[in-house]
Amino acid sequence: MRAVHPLPAVPSAFGPLSWNAALPLESNATFDSLLVGPFNRFAHAAAMAVVSSPGLMYNPLFLHGAPGVGKTHLLFAMARSLEDQAPRGPVFFTTGPLLARAARAAAATGHGEELETRIAQAKALLIDDVHLMAVSESNRESLQKVLKHFFGASKAVVMTSVYPPRVLESLEDALKFQIASGWAVEMKLASGDLQKNVAAAALIRLGFEAQEDDARELLDRLGGEFFDLGRWLRRLGALREILARLGQQPALREIFSLLFVPLGAPRIVAADEIRQALSRSPARPSGGGGASRRLAVFFPMGYREYAVFAVERLRAQTLQYRIPLSWQEAIQQEYDPEQLYGVPFAMGEVCDQARAEAALVVGPVPGSGLADREGELLHALEHILHGGAVPLGWIPFDRIMEDSTYFRVLLDLGSVLGPPS
Repeated sequence: MRAVHPLPAVPSAFGPLSWNAALPLESNATFDSLLVGPFNRFAHAAAMAVVSSPGLMYNPLFLHGAPGVGKTHLLFAMARSLEDQAPRGPVFFTTGPLLARAARAAAATGHGEELETRIAQAKALLIDDVHLMAVSESNRESLQKVLKHFFGASKAVVMTSVYPPRVLESLEDALKFQIASGWAVEMKLASGDLQKNVAAAALIRLGFEAQEDDARELLDRLGGEFFDLGRWLRRLGALREILARLGQQPALREIFSLLFVPLGAPRIVAADEIRQALSRSPARPSGGGGASRRLAVFFPMGYREYAVFAVERLRAQTLQYRIPLSWQEAIQQEYDPEQLYGVPFAMGEVCDQARAEAALVVGPVPGSGLADREGELLHALEHILHGGAVPLGWIPFDRIMEDSTYFRVLLDLGSVLGPPS
């Protein structure tokens, strides 16, 4: 296996005055590396039209579709092309959660107008995951002014969302901005051989010299869950780094075998079993002996002991794989598994206030209201936290005893942060 080192991210042209609202552009996510097919052909054509005539064609452009369809890749490609074209100038690439948080922080410190002016210097505004933008009294005015400036000045505005415009009426009302006034395009998951091509291209961007059979093997391992490709690719990169620290450089297929360890049958673990396991656990050092990361821990209401157990098992895995990290709990916070709305936003706020550098979540109890929406909750929280560079480790409640679960969590927490898919 020969690793091809990917290019580094391009730093944002916006500095500290942006209150960390701007994300760096991913150098490998370009139009050249984007595979075009029936699943994204209309979105690609609309994106190219915006790049050719920014602010004039399809403004605003709204791209929507399920996780894993390539919305973020296409948005990065547009940002790079817009930034490079004449006249050269910066674009403002952000996410809905990140922009909302920055506007709130700027307003709280009396710098709201300064932030608005800074963003207005950009030639285009690109917002990923706009459906996760939390608008409140503290940031509403700033967000409205930012969007009004770009639209009024005929500058390009591009947004992505999991949901179509008709689902975001309340967000439109809050922002006083009609998403559907421009052009909305749905992106869909690739199918058949196209999935293999997408997977092969993704492996190459990650730095592997992948063959066609490697991509097919990866898809077989995913078991039809193509939408989860991005998460497994990040785990793949993290595992490669762990093996390199151990002096190992196995072939890609061997890494697949280590990565996709089968899980056992899910089971609900009684509190007494958790207590007994904790009582048998030997005292351990706090982590892997290296840099300490502030960890925010979340658990369903009434299940604090499960969170204590999860942190202990995570530390054990950190030591076992000689990960140069230790975990310093910044906060333990329960959540209501029957609250269907607001939980991921509340968790994001807690992480922000606690200055957390990683988050560990024990998932909702099976049978609770949130358990039926666990995938949606996980996706939303992962994207909300990504803007603050906070990796997320997720432990399904009915797999809290499995070592394989903690191995995956360790990869998620230790992976190099890239845009979630």
